[in-house]
Amino acid sequence: MTRPAQDLLHDVLDLAEPDQLAIISELLAHLDGAADPDRDEAWLAELDRRHATEAASLSSETELAAVQGRLRAALSSRGR
Repeated sequence: MTRPAQDLLHDVLDLAEPDQLAIISELLAHLDGAADPDRDEAWLAELDRRHATEAASLSSETELAAVQGRLRAALSSRGR
């Protein structure tokens, strides 16, 4: 990192957190370039798909209780 960049970083780190976050947000927006609605839509669709898959795999309280029981047993056997 160049000396001017180090100086700038030092100055930014001295700012209040909201100002640091604003600078980070602006830098990321600049580096990402123009918004891509197709990419955003694809991410949202993937998140929905993963959520639905997870929700289906733990669809009942009985299944959740069974998973919790297996986790407790596994964790307690490690402590021995």
